[in-house]
Amino acid sequence: MSEKNLQSAYIKMGIIMSIIAAITYPLHYYWNPEIKIELAIVLLFSLSIAISSVGIYHFLSLHTKRPCLEIGLKLNVLAALIFAIAGSVKLAMETPLEGILIQGNQSLLYALTDRIFMSLSFLWKMLFGFGLILLAVPAFSHPRTGKIIPSLGVLFGLSMLAVNFYSFPFAPEEINMVALGPLVPLWHLLVALIILLSGNWVREKLSEE
Repeated sequence: MSEKNLQSAYIKMGIIMSIIAAITYPLHYYWNPEIKIELAIVLLFSLSIAISSVGIYHFLSLHTKRPCLEIGLKLNVLAALIFAIAGSVKLAMETPLEGILIQGNQSLLYALTDRIFMSLSFLWKMLFGFGLILLAVPAFSHPRTGKIIPSLGVLFGLSMLAVNFYSFPFAPEEINMVALGPLVPLWHLLVALIILLSGNWVREKLSEE
């Protein structure tokens, strides 16, 4: 497959994965299925948001390639990986340990594991916040994204950074603040819509290379 065809494939996959990410994230937080199904949802969101980021990167780089685009992509992919780890840790914590440890040690283990989860949860949100900003900034000069979509990306990213830094070490919802994690797949979905509406432009740019 040529580089041009590969780039086109990444952009198309990015659209599909943005939709999947926008569906799986609320399922993860507002649905309480059997633990294996929930684990599958966590892993699917992680995979979909990472590939969505790759698609957005290739779409934006058709106009101009900037270092912040590559950094934003890497931060989003790293955040997706940490989300998968954090989600797996949380689900593992829900597995009963009766018969393995005495109650005192079990309580200590749960407390330590809970702190690990809290740290990982904070980290992926901060990385996604920075990633959103770094992907959104180059979009200001992109001929298809306008100014509203990039502005929302910067606003969403800054809001995530501020809220999660303020609430650390607790999750925002634990101190009566609004959790802003859903802003990540929402912005990706908005960009996917722009890509869908830019099919002719994408084909023209790919044919120029």
